[in-house]
Amino acid sequence: MADGSPAAAAAAEDAARDGAPPVVPDGPVLAVERELDQNDWCAMIRHEERVTQALLGLDAPTPASARKALHHIGYTDAHIHDVEQAGAATRFVLDLRRGDGGRLCLQATADGAHSVAEGCVVPTEGPFNPAARRR
Repeated sequence: MADGSPAAAAAAEDAARDGAPPVVPDGPVLAVERELDQNDWCAMIRHEERVTQALLGLDAPTPASARKALHHIGYTDAHIHDVEQAGAATRFVLDLRRGDGGRLCLQATADGAHSVAEGCVVPTEGPFNPAARRR
């Protein structure tokens, strides 16, 4: 079954050139699956894992503790955007675009054992605008 990733799309193109029918994803395809190149796709998985693990270590996440955890694993303030407290959780967005046209961002929620970080897509050009992100 195809997963909608860039690798699956490349495999479908190769199969189409070989005369085989293209593989079509079973469910809806998210923007991250459709619009990220292979470099961003691979990086997304690693960033999601690193950030989620760092956030899981926060017992009572605050904007300051989330920012400190991100600094500890190498993210600078230039990449961290829209840090806000939302009830017991802290939310933020990371700008992970590459200088050569990457579109990767990460949206995350620090909420103890329920912490999660997910890849998202933003425009390559212009200043980072978290409101323009798509999952």
